[in-house]
Formats: sequence, structure tokens, C-alpha cells
Amino acid sequence: MAQHQPLSIAESVPFGVSALAEDYGADVRGTCRGADDLPSLERQARESLKGSDVIVVTGGASVGERDFAKAMFAPSGLELLFAKVAIKPGKPVWLGMAEGKWVIGLPGNPTSAMVTARLFLAPLLALLHGRQADEVLQWKLHLLGTALPASGDRLTFMRANETAGRITPICNQDSGAQAALRLARFLIRRDARETELAAGEQVQVLAF
Repeated sequence: MAQHQPLSIAESVPFGVSALAEDYGADVRGTCRGADDLPSLERQARESLKGSDVIVVTGGASVGERDFAKAMFAPSGLELLFAKVAIKPGKPVWLGMAEGKWVIGLPGNPTSAMVTARLFLAPLLALLHGRQADEVLQWKLHLLGTALPASGDRLTFMRANETAGRITPICNQDSGAQAALRLARFLIRRDARETELAAGEQVQVLAF
């Protein structure tokens, strides 16, 4: 009987989010991994709050019984500003404060993490550096290179690239697609229940 090698999945989220944070002015103090054990995660939360102004947590942001991303900060007095956002990808993103420090929770899937980091972490860092959030959320109108179907019931951000001066979505929009993510240079904003768009029409685009 053939022996199958165990599936190996590269850990990319901490590197991508750290690089994005540095691009927007953060001094990244380091990253760490935590086991699915609430007491040890609570200790990590207390340590992280001692030396940072902003703590970014990735993964564990859904509703399972072992999703401890918020629970680990509860003993530190976590107060949530919001716990979910009606967007795709990235619905589980959350933001709060604990011991006077900002804590932001990003989804664990690579694409969801990077999209929500661009939309929420980048403007937060801008504000903390005395800038306006609009400075890093400059949506511009561009022409579509291909038709787009009607959108669903959530505000959607499609990863895209530029081809011949027009914006074209990348083929794989799956939230776990790492190889496709590296091709994306823009986010296309689609409002909820937006009608079909034809090639040549204008869309709102953000540098990604």
C-alpha cells in the first residue's frame, strides 16, 4: 500500500501581516504562536499587552468552542468595538481595547487576513501616527477589463490586477488561496446586491 506524506501548509499570515504593518509605520516587536489552551493563551495575552500599543491576533475568530482569540483577552478587560462585519472575505474581523491597548482580530485564512489587515489595520495605524484614515483608504475609479456578475448580500472585496490599463479580478477568489493572493495588486469594492457590471464600466479600486 502506498504511503502518503502528511499535508504541509506553509505559515504565511504572520509574515504578510507584519510586512503590511511595517509599510504603514508599525515597529513590529515580534510574532508568536499559541496552542489551543485558554490558560496559556491568557498568559500570552497579558505579556503582549505589556510591550505593545497594538496587538494583532490571527485565527480563532469564528464561533467554535476552541476559538479563543477574544476569550484570551477577557481577563485583561477586553471591550469590543465590533465583533463581525458584513464583508467578504473577512466577516469574523473584530476590534477592541484591553488595558488601554488596541487589539484587532483577523481571520486565519491568508486572503481574509490580508484583506482585513489592509481595510482595518492600516487605517488604525495611520490614526495612531496622527494621520487621517482616508489617507490610506484612497478609493479610485478604474475601468473594468472583464464583466462581473451581480454581487451577493455582503460588501465584497475582489482581489485584482491591472492588465492593459484595466482592472481584472484574479481567477481564484478563494479566501485560502495563497498562490493567487501574491498576484493581487488591487481590491475591487462591490456593494451588497450590486447588479452585473460589463467590461469597460467603472469600479472602485484600492491599492492592495
